[in-house]
Amino acid sequence: MNGEQRQLGLRLRSPSFLTGVNKAIAYQRGIYADAHFRFHDVLRQCPVIVMSGYGWGDTAINWRFDTWLDQNRRNTIVLLHRRPEEIAKRSVIVESAYDYWIRSRHLLPVPKWLSEVSMSDIDELLRQASRDSAR
Repeated sequence: MNGEQRQLGLRLRSPSFLTGVNKAIAYQRGIYADAHFRFHDVLRQCPVIVMSGYGWGDTAINWRFDTWLDQNRRNTIVLLHRRPEEIAKRSVIVESAYDYWIRSRHLLPVPKWLSEVSMSDIDELLRQASRDSAR
């Protein structure tokens, strides 16, 4: 609905899905470009990400994370993943940087899924990430 409560029409000629190997190209067009730009903008404002459920198979997004982690020593990903070392095998980008991210405390792996942690656990992880980034 628009501001006048009238149904908006679909402007695409056919449905569009963001999937497969051409995602990086799709990130340059339409709503995907807007979403990718917004993601980039949010990363600039955020020094810590609590992450769970991302599959690490999207090269364009992995490059964004790699660049973001490299831009500021305070930038940190708290990764909730039952077997966090598995993410290194999912991307050449991640594989080449994984050990450095761990050593530099840019990546704080927590061997649990999001469903296995409480809000107080998340608060403690964020405090830990803040302490680490203040070094």
